[in-house]
Amino acid sequence: PTPRRSEANGNPAAVMGVAMDWHNAGVVEWAQANCIRETRARFIPNDTYFFAQWSLCNTNQNGSVLNRDLAAERAWDITRGNTNVIVAVLDDGLERTHPDLAANVFSNSAELVDALDNDLNGYTNDYWGWDFWDNDNDPSPSNTNDGHGVATAGLIIAAANNGQGIAGLANLCRLIP
Repeated sequence: PTPRRSEANGNPAAVMGVAMDWHNAGVVEWAQANCIRETRARFIPNDTYFFAQWSLCNTNQNGSVLNRDLAAERAWDITRGNTNVIVAVLDDGLERTHPDLAANVFSNSAELVDALDNDLNGYTNDYWGWDFWDNDNDPSPSNTNDGHGVATAGLIIAAANNGQGIAGLANLCRLIP
């Protein structure tokens, strides 16, 4: 029996299957799929220092080893994160008003700033998270030399394509300090 053309249109594996069926049935001696590849521009953020983020896109900046990176541009073709995903960084503080972080900082909508523990989680007024070091509701860095948490948060959730700073790898996720 001669293989019939199946509903292979748009499915590369099915197209190859039809070609193989025709070959195996002796209908043709040789068959090859004629595939069209759709291309689209990769997401490349316009952030000021993205070009220096060799861990995301290594182009041999400052003598680094070419292509030893996370391949962020390819990953961003799949996802840049999701606002429903909330990441927690356990570090020494988060500057929630930082221009590259503010848009992606999670706020606890079950909590009010009213000196009560509205969400009943044991932490009063933890609207912006909790500082477990100082045991208070202000997760901001304790001093100007206390920036590791801000840097760590930026690598994860810094807003991308805002023309400033860096681009976070999961720049559409949110972060709770």
